[in-house]
Amino acid sequence: MHETFPTMRGVATLDAAAAPGYWSQMVSGTDPIFAGEAITCVRGARLVFHGLDFMLWGGDALVLVGPNGSGKSSLLRLMAGLSTPANGQLRWNDAHIIKDRQAHGARTHYVGHATGTKPALTTSEDLAFWSAFKLQNNPTAQRDALAHFGLTARTNFPVRFLS
Repeated sequence: MHETFPTMRGVATLDAAAAPGYWSQMVSGTDPIFAGEAITCVRGARLVFHGLDFMLWGGDALVLVGPNGSGKSSLLRLMAGLSTPANGQLRWNDAHIIKDRQAHGARTHYVGHATGTKPALTTSEDLAFWSAFKLQNNPTAQRDALAHFGLTARTNFPVRFLS
């Protein structure tokens, strides 16, 4: 099976016959903002994908389409710097993202399909955790956020009970 999806700059292809999870991005131009070269992802003992190349310029969009288990979420985690590729390089403005994960984390936002809360923490503890994670540990801003979302009365409430 071979499907083609238009993007803003070229064509993104998914070739399920070549190997599950193998994508390529054909683009033109120079100086990409974000690029991956020969990316290999291994989860546990399973090869998820290998040889992935992509280049994204300002204003580009990368659309990931593939069957369950083909590595879409794994690629997003690699791109966000939350995981490290088994092989290959990820570069932002030609600098390796692994060399400065803190800077890369400050310019990217990963939103996964699972909740980002820590169910064992209270609302205020969870908010403090994520604020510190994003290097913006500001108690006043945290109180303002709780008030904004109507959670002031629930600061000591376990987040697992929130809807």
